[in-house]
Amino acid sequence: MDDLTTLSEALTPACVDADKFYVRCDPPITDFTTPYAGTILITTKTDEVVICPTEKTLPALAGMLDALVFADGKVVLAWDAKELMTYLSYRLKGRYKPQPAAQVYDLKVIDRFLGRKSPAPATYASAVAAVRPLAENPKLARLHKQVHVPLATRTIPRVESVGILDTGAQRRRFSSYEIEGQTHGRLRCEEAFPGCLNPHTMDDEKKKKLIAGEGRKFVLLDFHNMEVAVLRWLSQDPALGAILDRADDVYAGMFEAVMGSACRTPKHRKFIKDTFIAIIYGCQAKGLAESQGIAEDQAANLITRIYRTFPVAMRWLEDAQEAVRHSPEYADHFGRVRSYPKPWKVRNGVVAGPAAVVCMEKLIALVDRADGLFDVAASIHDGYLLVADEKNTAAAAAVGREVLQLPSGLCEGLHLRVSCMTGDNLAEMTEYAF
Repeated sequence: MDDLTTLSEALTPACVDADKFYVRCDPPITDFTTPYAGTILITTKTDEVVICPTEKTLPALAGMLDALVFADGKVVLAWDAKELMTYLSYRLKGRYKPQPAAQVYDLKVIDRFLGRKSPAPATYASAVAAVRPLAENPKLARLHKQVHVPLATRTIPRVESVGILDTGAQRRRFSSYEIEGQTHGRLRCEEAFPGCLNPHTMDDEKKKKLIAGEGRKFVLLDFHNMEVAVLRWLSQDPALGAILDRADDVYAGMFEAVMGSACRTPKHRKFIKDTFIAIIYGCQAKGLAESQGIAEDQAANLITRIYRTFPVAMRWLEDAQEAVRHSPEYADHFGRVRSYPKPWKVRNGVVAGPAAVVCMEKLIALVDRADGLFDVAASIHDGYLLVADEKNTAAAAAVGREVLQLPSGLCEGLHLRVSCMTGDNLAEMTEYAF
């Protein structure tokens, strides 16, 4: 239906007395920058409304959805709420700010958290059944409420709608994310349609063509030593904690603690960083020797040194690996279960999963604090790309750092440090000194 009167006549009686809805788009909205030719299906226990949105009816439809479906006191079971919210946010350009008052559950995000790749439920009853894992997994329930749903219904739609100017394509290009899209919970960024960009896979030549725009600047905020900080928080290793708390440069401090001498060159720093990350993720002497260009006995000695220097953290990782030898399934701190046929791979999962949660938690906080001072255009690895008016560069950097360095609400006691770079294009960013 695309006539306003018909739309109202169908939505109002079906939705006004209902308190729970199953909402999905068929087919999925892949390209939110072009008019959607599919249908929005809104199903209750007794009715189903099929909507064919048009550019003419979209403003009224957004208002009706907010008033009748995504309203206070309602429950919405959505299959990929983000796609609909981004579509409305982008197509209505400033006339719609996604922030539904209803209690929303995103069934696709729950499914991906559980490590599945299921299709959308075909019926209202199967949608209701898809929410049951929240009752069975209190950690997932908390994470879904505090992170997944805000991401899907307001944060990611705002980020995806910003776009970055591409001088090569002579157009604005957009990020596209899947929540819980990667194995251990990271946002999956992909080129889902021709107008997309994926900064993770771009070379400098392509990055140089991505510009902030006239009178604007990029501000790139990046977490320092994410893996080390999260491992310290999870394992409560006092030796790692001492370095993180006192050293201006964590890897320089680590080099001194492990090697017994000062870290005098950038080469020393890179060497210990690469070595430590490889070892905590299960690299053995042979692989370490090959990657670092050293003899195998030297690599074995390095592994011994790191185990002796950080015994609590390494024991914590070994305990996870030992558990997987007996049963291949293992849950990370937030209850995300994955199967590890190769036991050493659990060492990555138990650190990467919580790190992903922190990055998502901080993205929500950052977008909520933007308040016209900056736009968040992308999430890149352990960092965030902001776009601000040139006159607001310093303020954007300061507010962004303040938000990101606040203690985590989900990982109590976890503190992270942030670095900052600014620039006119993504290939020529320079360090910003606070």
